[in-house]
Amino acid sequence: MLAEVAAMNHLFDELHRLCVSGSLKKAYDQLVSYMGEDIDQLDPIIYQRLIDFQDKRLTLQHGVHYLQRLADRGDKKKAWTVMKTCLRHDEQFRPLTAQTLLDLTRAAQQDDAAFVNEVLSNFAEAYPDSELISHARFRQARVASELLGDAHCGRELLLENSKSDPEFARSDEFQSYAKRLNLS
Repeated sequence: MLAEVAAMNHLFDELHRLCVSGSLKKAYDQLVSYMGEDIDQLDPIIYQRLIDFQDKRLTLQHGVHYLQRLADRGDKKKAWTVMKTCLRHDEQFRPLTAQTLLDLTRAAQQDDAAFVNEVLSNFAEAYPDSELISHARFRQARVASELLGDAHCGRELLLENSKSDPEFARSDEFQSYAKRLNLS
């Protein structure tokens, strides 16, 4: 146990040195190499150490991949928690994929509604080539209307969606929700 703690302390000293010298890629590669086949076991330990790490770029680099591994394993609640922590360090932080972001917003708790609204508000900028932009805008409309009590904003988002993606606006789910908001 003491040898493991010493090895991890040595790793973090080396990571700090690499980050200070501007070698973020080398630092991250060394971190991944250290975790090796034990990545699932070491991810949460490394993540906790990185939260207080001096160079938040490495924290975010690990966070985006750790979050994706959690999401891929179906642990969306923990992935959402990791995402919120990373967003506190960098408000532009986003998961690797648009689908992961949408999945994580569904795992969010009701008291995170404002947070969900915020991360969805620039979905199109974060994932400009995504086929899920209309889905994200629809999700944001529902969050605004149902969880934030802002039906006006919800209606505006739905109108924007119907103009930018008429095919999506013809879907049963969209039509049903638009009727609920007295849009059609």
